[in-house]
Amino acid sequence: MWHAGVLGMTLNVDEGRITIFRSMERVGYILANTLHHKIFDGRFSRRNKEWAEQVSTPEHNADRMTFRTDWVVDSHPAILDGFVTMYRDKLEMQKRQEQPFVKQFYVVENLQAAPLKIERFGNLDDAMSQYQALPNHYMKALGVEKNLNPLPGSLDILQCKNGLDTIVEDYKTVPGWDNPYIRNHVVHPLQGALAVQDVELAYELPDAYFHIQTCEDGFDYTLYNKDFTERDGGILETDGDKSVQKVTTELLTEFDCNAEEGKVMDAAELREQADTVAEQQAEALKEKLAAERKTCTGGKYQLLCR
Repeated sequence: MWHAGVLGMTLNVDEGRITIFRSMERVGYILANTLHHKIFDGRFSRRNKEWAEQVSTPEHNADRMTFRTDWVVDSHPAILDGFVTMYRDKLEMQKRQEQPFVKQFYVVENLQAAPLKIERFGNLDDAMSQYQALPNHYMKALGVEKNLNPLPGSLDILQCKNGLDTIVEDYKTVPGWDNPYIRNHVVHPLQGALAVQDVELAYELPDAYFHIQTCEDGFDYTLYNKDFTERDGGILETDGDKSVQKVTTELLTEFDCNAEEGKVMDAAELREQADTVAEQQAEALKEKLAAERKTCTGGKYQLLCR
């Protein structure tokens, strides 16, 4: 008879226990050596024989057909064949447990684009750096591709929804994904990175544009009219206890705007449009002042008295 122990394998035969193996590797050597020695015994399964041929032991040389006879188990072939099968199953399970859950990370530039542009990374830091480099008006995503055992799969862990980076909690409902590695080495680091990252957002509202970004004292914000002229703005000082989403909602409420009606837009484009309008206004004001300070009489300029 045979059985598996917690720290290794123990093999028993009819007269009693004959050998105790204290490592999976040594068990494999013994079993493979035995099947090499009894390769022509039809009572061993084909798959077990094929496995044995792939196991290299120091004492086995297939060309010279040399074996260690003291490494040959003389138990009944049917019992031994079952033991080999069980050993192979345990070895495969051990390999699956030792294999990291995550194969690689990926970043999708924009989930709303077709075709999708996807970049893959070997570690989370590089993936997060690429994700943060993408503008927030894209519906970007950062996710995990798991290893093949037992089945391949991938899930988005972080998505940018209407400009706001959001942890996607699908991993909690998909079997096998809500594990310590995903929680401690993927989700928690991402939450930490989001808590300290700089943010710049812009939204188009029915009758205005709104721009907000983090600054040293809190948040720098500006509300623009539809012609990109500035309506209001300033700096809202915070102690770091408010999210950009909460601050945006509070400010827009003060301006009689509904934050839920805001549609994320390219912040750089809004700044460019606003700067262009501001420059045009400055130039127009400069020309107006120049015209008011001068008068033309007989082809000569004369300063007006004020």
